[in-house]
Amino acid sequence: MLLLTRFLAAAPPDKPDGSAGTPPALLEYLGVASGPSVGFDYHTVFGLGTRDGGSLTVGTGLKREDADELFDGVAIKLGQCAAYPSQFELIPADSPSPSGCGVQWVHRIQSKDQSKSAQLLWAAEAPDGSYAIVAGLVWVDRAYSRYLAKLNATTGHKIWEWLPGSERDAGSTYEGFESVSFTKDGGLIASGFVGASAEPHFKSSGQVEDGRPNVIKISASQVAASSAPLAPQWSYTSRHDEDAYIGSAKVVREEESTGHVVAIVGTGAAIVYLTAGGEEAAVADVAAHGQASDFALVPVGLLLSGLRGSQSTTVCPDGCTYVAGRLSYVTLGITRIELQWSRSYGNPPGGKYQFAGLPKGPDELIYNECWGVQPTTNASGAVDGAVMACGTGIEGCDTAGLTPALIAQCKSDPRTTWRAMTIAVDLAGELTWRRVDSFKPEGESTVGTSAAEYVFLTASGAPVLVTDEGFGAGWVMLK
Repeated sequence: MLLLTRFLAAAPPDKPDGSAGTPPALLEYLGVASGPSVGFDYHTVFGLGTRDGGSLTVGTGLKREDADELFDGVAIKLGQCAAYPSQFELIPADSPSPSGCGVQWVHRIQSKDQSKSAQLLWAAEAPDGSYAIVAGLVWVDRAYSRYLAKLNATTGHKIWEWLPGSERDAGSTYEGFESVSFTKDGGLIASGFVGASAEPHFKSSGQVEDGRPNVIKISASQVAASSAPLAPQWSYTSRHDEDAYIGSAKVVREEESTGHVVAIVGTGAAIVYLTAGGEEAAVADVAAHGQASDFALVPVGLLLSGLRGSQSTTVCPDGCTYVAGRLSYVTLGITRIELQWSRSYGNPPGGKYQFAGLPKGPDELIYNECWGVQPTTNASGAVDGAVMACGTGIEGCDTAGLTPALIAQCKSDPRTTWRAMTIAVDLAGELTWRRVDSFKPEGESTVGTSAAEYVFLTASGAPVLVTDEGFGAGWVMLK
């Protein structure tokens, strides 16, 4: 079986610009600045390519410039690029772009209590491209609730919104959806959490650390209707009390060949395998992976993306943490879920702009975190690997355990500014290529912070990274 075979291929050589191997070239790096339309201090966490050649991203933005920590959920629809006039283009959120990749519409979700935030965390496009479903959480009746909305794909206008009935445990107040996906029968599955006692962080800032993972299915007729569903077709809530299964169902997808439903749950890398009817078939804690962020279904199993933190006492006598980007291959079955391999990535030497000439940094300083992952295919359409969206940089110079020498190095290291990092691997997890990217404003010699939160593939298989930028949101379009 190809997926279970480990190849001892030579690692591709590192290059002065921070890349490795032969990565695809940059076509264009688009940016949308925070502001009144998309929200101030806008942060994106997820994006997908749409059937009209454009894209849809979701995240949060401040309600007002002075509204500290008070966010709306925000969805941004970009049009298809007709031209690529420059490699770096900052496009306005409320007027056409010279490239044609302008913002077609922005939809903002607000909590009814304007003193509370709302979040949009995932989206899915209908099979015919006529509408999209966005998922997140809003504040209702003194608590956050799970939230879905159906939006017209052309205008962004809301067709319906749905807050499922509460499944809160006694004394618990918070619920939310973190993921949504269409199924092959035209229905919809959504995942998240119920019964959480602590207010949830924004998805890229932390995880849901208590509560129960929850997955629901909505029938095709309910999704297609012009009014909100009355009740889910089925609902699954984990009742496992082990720490690995406490938290949220972070991502859910359907296994098309069987109709089974797969979700990653908890704050680590636990997997729940459900039947097409929502019955629990198998569970497993893939603790060796670390912290799972996303997964891609591949033949016989799945590829888990994420990160793993480990303690170092060699360089730091008192112990300090180093964080590596992570990818693991797991086989799936009704009777067994089994880890086959795990690999770590990151800490690239070199770079452009202020990063030029840098050697590989101390692992105890350079954090590497991976989030979205997509399977890649060869010319015959067979899955041949995966591509991950990641970020690399220094989290802070006050991290616990750092020695005085590391703290001094940290304060002078330009990697305190994060960069977007793309990792591509083969089916054995061997690195095939790597890129690091930063948005370069016109006339500037240095760049600001960036991190690749998600990745999707165009119809031709070219990767597009959705990035969280210091100024707003970015789209790294590769050839």
